[in-house]
Amino acid sequence: MASITLRPEVRDAILEGSPWVRREDIVRIEGAPSLGDPVIVRDHHGDFLGSGLFSPRSRIPLRIMSRDPEERLDRGAIHRRIERALTLRREHLALGFGSRGGEEAYRWIHGEADELPGFFVDRLGQVAVMRITCPALLRYEADLVGAIARALPKGTVYGAGRLLAPERTGPHESPPRRAAQHPSAAPKGGELGPRLTLLRGEARELLSFSENGARIEIPLELFEVSGFSLAYRLIRHEVAEVCRGRELLEIGGAGSLCSLVALQAGASGATAIEPEPLLAASLRSRAERIGVGDRFELIAQRGPSALRALHASGRRFDCLCLLPNRALFGKTQGGATDFEPAKLGTLLRLGLRSLRDEGTLIFGGPPGHAPSSLRDPSLEELLAHATRMESRQATVIRRLGAGPDFPRLVGFREAPVVEAFTVIVRRRRRPSMGSNKSASNRPHPPTTPAE
Repeated sequence: MASITLRPEVRDAILEGSPWVRREDIVRIEGAPSLGDPVIVRDHHGDFLGSGLFSPRSRIPLRIMSRDPEERLDRGAIHRRIERALTLRREHLALGFGSRGGEEAYRWIHGEADELPGFFVDRLGQVAVMRITCPALLRYEADLVGAIARALPKGTVYGAGRLLAPERTGPHESPPRRAAQHPSAAPKGGELGPRLTLLRGEARELLSFSENGARIEIPLELFEVSGFSLAYRLIRHEVAEVCRGRELLEIGGAGSLCSLVALQAGASGATAIEPEPLLAASLRSRAERIGVGDRFELIAQRGPSALRALHASGRRFDCLCLLPNRALFGKTQGGATDFEPAKLGTLLRLGLRSLRDEGTLIFGGPPGHAPSSLRDPSLEELLAHATRMESRQATVIRRLGAGPDFPRLVGFREAPVVEAFTVIVRRRRRPSMGSNKSASNRPHPPTTPAE
C-alpha cells in the first residue's frame, strides 16, 4: 500500500484528532497512488498515524478514515461506517421513524465525525439528500448511493448540486456523468442556482416532513438556494417555545422557516423578511397550505430597507429571530455561507430597533461557516456592539447549537459549527444631557452604516 510521510509539526494535530492532511503537510509520497486509492499516513519517524483515500489533485489530498493499522479501506469499510452512523442515530439518539423521538428530518451521516470524510446525508422524511465533497469518494459513489437507497427502501435519493464541491476538483478529477434532473429541479431563467439531482427512486415536487411536531414543506427546486439547514433544528424548536402567544419578527424567513414553525406552535403572529422573490412567493404559499396564513405577514424586501420601514411605522415585536443563511449572504465557491460580519451587525442593529422595550432575541451564526481569521468578531462581540449602539442591555439565557445528529470530532478545529443565543434584551435609559459623553477607545466589530 502506498504511504505518505508528514512534516514533524503536523504530527500532534493528527494525533489530537484532526483528519485533514493538506498538500503542504506532506514531505514524501511512496508509491504512485491514484484517485481513491487507500494510503497510509506516517509521521517523520515512520510511525503509523492513520489511513485514508487519496485525492492527488485536491488541496486536501487525504482525509483520515481509520486509525486502525489492521483495517483495510475498501467497500466493506465504507458500508460498516454507514451502518454505524445510521445505528447511532436510530438506537442511541432516538432519531428516525420507529424510534422513541420519531423525528422525520435529521442529519443521517456527518462526514468526518462519522469516519466518512467528505460525505454528508440529510434525511427529510422519505427523501435523502446526499453530498460528496471529497474527490476520493467518487470511486465509491455507486456504493454510497446504493447503501443510502437500501436504508430508505420506499424513499428517494437526491444528490445536492454536482455532489462535488467545485474547488476540490482538479483537472483530472471531474465528476462522473449524472442522471437526468427532474423537470421541477431545472433552473428557471438562471435564477435558482444549483439543483438537486435525482439518483434513486421516484421524483418528488415537494420535500415534506415533520420536525418537532411542526409540518415543514420545501419545494424541491428551492431546497439548495433557500439555505435551509437541519443544523437549525433545535434552534427552530427554541424559537417556537419562546414565541408562544407572542409576535415574532424573522429576518431571512426562507432559510430557517422559524416563522412558520412558531405559528404552528402558537405564536400570535409572525412577520418574515425575505428579499428573494422566488423564496418569498414560496414562503407565502406554504403559510397558506399549513393553515397559518391569517397570522403571517411577508415583507419581500431587502433586510435593511424593510427593517427601516418597520421601525418608521412604529411597529414593535416581542421576539426577533436572526439566523443568517445563504439566501441572505450568498455562498462561497465551496458551498459554505459567505458570512459577512459587518452586514450581520447592521441587520442586528436595525432589527433591535423593532423590538419592544423588553423583548427576546434568538441570534445565531450560519451553518457551514468557520471563522477565517482570529480578527473576525465572534457572535457575542457582534451582539455586545449592536446592543451598546442601540442603547440596549442584553442577557444571554441560553446557548444553542446543532443537535446530536451533528457530532463533532474532537481535535478537528476546521469543522464548522452552528452557534446561537437566546437573549433577553431591555432598553437602557438614555443618559441625561449633563452626563459624561466621552466615547470608549475600545475597538468594535465592523458594521456597515445602520442609518
